[in-house]
Amino acid sequence: MAIQFNSQIYLFEFKAVEIEPEGKALQQIIDKGYANKYQASGQAIHLIGVEFSRASCSVVGCQGVNCNGEVGASRHLSGRFAPHLA
Repeated sequence: MAIQFNSQIYLFEFKAVEIEPEGKALQQIIDKGYANKYQASGQAIHLIGVEFSRASCSVVGCQGVNCNGEVGASRHLSGRFAPHLA
């Protein structure tokens, strides 16, 4: 899922996992090059992988990478973090 907001692009991938987060949601965004078509926009690109537990139907992992408009120059924002609603 892609969201363009406030001159920034947020790309999300959601995955179901058994119990523990595996990091596969974020890895899929990177491996499949989902951000490539947004590179020329000059906007900040944020990749966000969210993993849900099949057993508890709740978020068990979330990883983010800020690409700063260049996929090859990505850096991890905060590793795994607990998402919250403001």
